[in-house]
Amino acid sequence: MVEVANISGHYACNASPHKQFNDERYVIFAMLGFLSITGIMGNALVFAVYHKKRDQQTSTLFILTLAVVDFFTCLVNVPLTLCMEYLDGYIQSDFLCKFYHFIMTSSVPFSSFIMAAIAVDRYVFICHPFSHLMNLTRAKLIVVLLAAVAALEGLIVCLCYGVTQLCPVVSETGIGNGTNLDTKNETLMVILDTGHCTANTFILGRSVRKNFKYFHICLYILSLVVVVVLYSLLYKSLLERRAKRQKQKAKLPKLSYADGQSGLITEETELNTFPVEENGTEKIHLTTRPPTEFERRRAMEKARDRQANIKTAAMLFVVAVVFIISFFPAMLITSKLLTIRNPDLAKIFFYFYFLNHVANPVIYSFMNQNFRDDMRKLLNCSRNPSL
Repeated sequence: MVEVANISGHYACNASPHKQFNDERYVIFAMLGFLSITGIMGNALVFAVYHKKRDQQTSTLFILTLAVVDFFTCLVNVPLTLCMEYLDGYIQSDFLCKFYHFIMTSSVPFSSFIMAAIAVDRYVFICHPFSHLMNLTRAKLIVVLLAAVAALEGLIVCLCYGVTQLCPVVSETGIGNGTNLDTKNETLMVILDTGHCTANTFILGRSVRKNFKYFHICLYILSLVVVVVLYSLLYKSLLERRAKRQKQKAKLPKLSYADGQSGLITEETELNTFPVEENGTEKIHLTTRPPTEFERRRAMEKARDRQANIKTAAMLFVVAVVFIISFFPAMLITSKLLTIRNPDLAKIFFYFYFLNHVANPVIYSFMNQNFRDDMRKLLNCSRNPSL
């Protein structure tokens, strides 16, 4: 008769103990806390200013969406990351573990998607103003589609994490028959609730997680390429337009005088066309109608709109550059192109991407005069509600 006399086991995937606090971890906590507070205040102010405008411009919609995403990231993502760092990932809840990775891998890529959408919107609006490719309805549809893609990405990633692990257990089994006792080692796979939020393979396999990580990096690179290429084309177009205007100004008449009787303006210039006199020049008289008040007003409005578009494009270009710089270290670390032996020091550079969500409102306030004016009006109204 065979019977089990003794069973003892050793778990091969026991969770590591809590880390001790060091200087790098204090830097992480201070950095995340500062970014969270600053980002909440800055993005709330941006949202309040642009929301009050209530215009029908696509750029306003995209900036509002970006402000909302950045505000949510600073209000929810950064504090949760701070808590995860403080607890070393020991949150004891599978739902919170999955929720954390869902919002981290949906809101952050969504911000990069919106940056690419802003680049497309500015390129179409400035370089192809008569194409009518972008309107408010299409802009809203683009925001919804990008949000759906980001949510799907977050859903896939959150299924790769949990607090339970499939762990191998080495068992020592004693088989007794009478007075003889033999021991036998067996390896069993058991589900162990470690309470530590980390990657697992219950739903999606390790290969799926690895391949999706590279897909995630490719999406970021695609957004980066769209932003860089379109803003480069936009800058080239602005330079060509400026050179064309300067060339046209060089051809304008040099001298002019008014005829009081006819009410017409006679302009006199010298053109190097063909030799008819000794000096090779000829005097030509051009008569033009003076512009009306409506035409002058319309020309001034077009000039102001063009300058505003150029300033907006410059502002968004700087936002894109900051976006690229802040995400670059995280991309290198994730793709293992950059290896830092100290894990806490690596996290300092990795979490640097949160700076992008804080920098956007700062760039708006310093580069956009209209934003500064609207911000002053908003603050004055809040101080003097009767005005």
